[in-house]
Amino acid sequence: MIVAENDRSKAILDNIRPMPELVKSSGSVQRTILLHMHIFKNGGTTIDSVLEREFHEFFATIHGPSDESILSGAEIISLLNRHPSTHVISSHHLRYPVPQTQEYGFFDICMLRHPLDRLHSMYRYLRETHADEHPLRELARTLDCGPFFHACSEDYRAWLQNVQTTFLAGPLPIRNHASPLNAALARLEDIALLGTTELFDQSLVTWEYLLYPAFPGISLHFLPQNITRHPGSSLQARLDAFRALCGPELYDQLLALNKDDVALFDSATREVTRRFLARPFCLDWLAEFRQRNARLEYLQNHSLKSRCRAFMSRSQISSSLFEWGLEAFEPKHLSNGGRHFIAKPA
Repeated sequence: MIVAENDRSKAILDNIRPMPELVKSSGSVQRTILLHMHIFKNGGTTIDSVLEREFHEFFATIHGPSDESILSGAEIISLLNRHPSTHVISSHHLRYPVPQTQEYGFFDICMLRHPLDRLHSMYRYLRETHADEHPLRELARTLDCGPFFHACSEDYRAWLQNVQTTFLAGPLPIRNHASPLNAALARLEDIALLGTTELFDQSLVTWEYLLYPAFPGISLHFLPQNITRHPGSSLQARLDAFRALCGPELYDQLLALNKDDVALFDSATREVTRRFLARPFCLDWLAEFRQRNARLEYLQNHSLKSRCRAFMSRSQISSSLFEWGLEAFEPKHLSNGGRHFIAKPA
């Protein structure tokens, strides 16, 4: 990618969120860490594939003992202290607020999605075979879309109501904010690397520019991973299809249940657009980025290596596994040099 001028990059970074200071007052260099706050069915698998490709053995994922596990700030710091080569952590178990420490400068990555588009994607995902361990799998496989969400609204309300607002607001609303939505909106402005699934390309083009001072030469072009929607379909077309599956009454109920998430998504869309337009020559860079995506897709479809890899299991080509726990964190290296963490049973 073309190198952005460092002073201009820093100026835009300062306008979006102060770049974590890379040099402490003592003069020692601070270690820059990317934290991917992976929200289920928000394009996170695609982001992970890009980060793993770019950072190799410096990338790690963490998996807890259950879906409800939460990775604390202290555990993040412990992991980083014990594994000094780690520069990127991705996990469904990360939560706000981002840790604050003198030793590390954190860039949080967070992708948001229209809540009803997300629910439809989750339903389709749960009906597929690779969702075997999810508690709602059997329900999704045995019920059509409408009855499934009727059942969820009665017995699994927290699973489908304002999930992203709750995630950004944190365990308690931010001080001086009267509601979770206000707390989430305040957090939104402070996310270092914010994106939305509808502005995926624009988001990553902006991230490349913002990350250049810390990671010169980073390139975030991608191949979509783990997708359940038709490529190229518009958000409105997907929402109309979801409405037809649910019926107007249930659709409106789900929309009302997720009014905070809709407001959050709309605000995120405006903020992502603002940040993208702040990048000099943003439209030229977007065109160049999409050319890289097209080239990557061509190689994926025509490379012998890529065709062979398509027949390999994920465990054969993925990063290694780490174990989660203040006394664990021992790497298990697999073929491509990256790393994963997985929790030991209690």
